[in-house]
Amino acid sequence: MNRCFAIAAPFAMSVIVALPSLAQDIRPQSKDVPEPQAQYSPFVNDHFPQNVYFGDTHLHSSWSTDAGMAGATLGPDEAYRFSRGEEVTSHAGLRVKLTRPLDFIVLADHAENFGLADFIRRSDPVLMKSETGKRWHDMVKAGDGYDAFLEWIAVSSEGRDAIDNPEMNRVAWEAATANAEKYDRPGVFTAFIGFEWTSMPDGNNIHRVVVFRDGKDRADQVVPFSAYDSEDPEDLWTYMESVRREHTRQTLGHTAQRQSLQRHHVRRRHHVGQTAEPGVHRQARRA
Repeated sequence: MNRCFAIAAPFAMSVIVALPSLAQDIRPQSKDVPEPQAQYSPFVNDHFPQNVYFGDTHLHSSWSTDAGMAGATLGPDEAYRFSRGEEVTSHAGLRVKLTRPLDFIVLADHAENFGLADFIRRSDPVLMKSETGKRWHDMVKAGDGYDAFLEWIAVSSEGRDAIDNPEMNRVAWEAATANAEKYDRPGVFTAFIGFEWTSMPDGNNIHRVVVFRDGKDRADQVVPFSAYDSEDPEDLWTYMESVRREHTRQTLGHTAQRQSLQRHHVRRRHHVGQTAEPGVHRQARRA
């Protein structure tokens, strides 16, 4: 029995003594351990935007000639107020209000004879300088507004600007950008500046909404590009690139289907590749 113990004891001692040495041999150095490919928690270093914003990127008012000349009476003021959740009265006399306000809006009235109906309503002297503009004005005031609208449709479908008054385009555009500034509320409601290019070659609708990322100061350096300038979308892209390069920092083209009111779940952007948290609004993108 003692012999067996004598034999086993040294063996046990050798094992016990060897354990610390063995542990040191198998422990890797930190420099030899590669960084894990992914953290245990998927939210570590997660900087993606978490907020969803609701808005409308394709809204018209009576300043769109095909609306205002056809009887629509609600202008940009009502459009912005309605989008912000305020109550307005429709042209049919109905009181209307959204269930909840929108976070942003693009009031994208048609670029073709932008604001014509409003010029007629106010008997604006700028419009009266045009023989055709004055004739359409007189027809509307005499109660023949729908006939004037049909004339406008017929001429526009041929790609012709019967008024052809650059001053009118400038006045209307600067009024539109001023409206956007008026209703823009930092961190609450973003009023993007925009317009719709409404090309209809051979009766086909190729409509695009152009959205400006900047404010009035930069948007006023240009005027909207209309189908009177060109019916080719490639020319619209050239215009947008020129605007981006020479005047503003970014424009966005959005496909606009005829008579559609598109609502999107989108992120509010204040810089290319970055997303703003609540409280950052359009003015932040001007810096």
